[in-house]
Amino acid sequence: MRKEASTDRAPRRPERAEGAGPLAWGDPLAERVRALAEPLCEAQGVELVHAECLRGPGGRLLRITLDRPGGITLDDCTAVSRELGDLLDVYLPGLPAYRLEVSSPGPQRRLSRPGDFERFRGRRARIHLRRPLEGRKTFSGILAGLAPGGAVCLEAEGQVRRFSFEAIAKAHLVDSEPAAPGGGALRTHRGDAPC
Repeated sequence: MRKEASTDRAPRRPERAEGAGPLAWGDPLAERVRALAEPLCEAQGVELVHAECLRGPGGRLLRITLDRPGGITLDDCTAVSRELGDLLDVYLPGLPAYRLEVSSPGPQRRLSRPGDFERFRGRRARIHLRRPLEGRKTFSGILAGLAPGGAVCLEAEGQVRRFSFEAIAKAHLVDSEPAAPGGGALRTHRGDAPC
């Protein structure tokens, strides 16, 4: 199991450019941060797993999660944190005061892109839906990849369930080892097209 590395930066209060107003905190901002962070992460040889903007009692938090084969080190987190902080100051001058946290995903890695569900086929996962389905919002099981058309397949309770990517509020792995030998020899639900 990988040791989780993280680094926090002190709250930053970027200088505002002439006429630049404050940026709205939340998902649209997280996408702008992701767009700045992805090329930086590629240049550093790490994968940007997730970017999110949170608001809590301690103030605003930009949380960036990185990964690479073999794991992330504290030096990786520190290097990305320093450079990303500078990029944010230059390209998002209206950003309110925030704390930047850069860390590894750990064993419960978040699944935030459609390709993640295919990449981690055969692993145990938990999916939280935006709206209830059959009276519930949370489903756990074995990832069965993507169906034609892009639906996420999850083998749970003896059947393969399909969820559109847009219906998923969040999803994450729940263990660090593949559930099936070789990471994916899974059954296909009878009568359904294979996932």
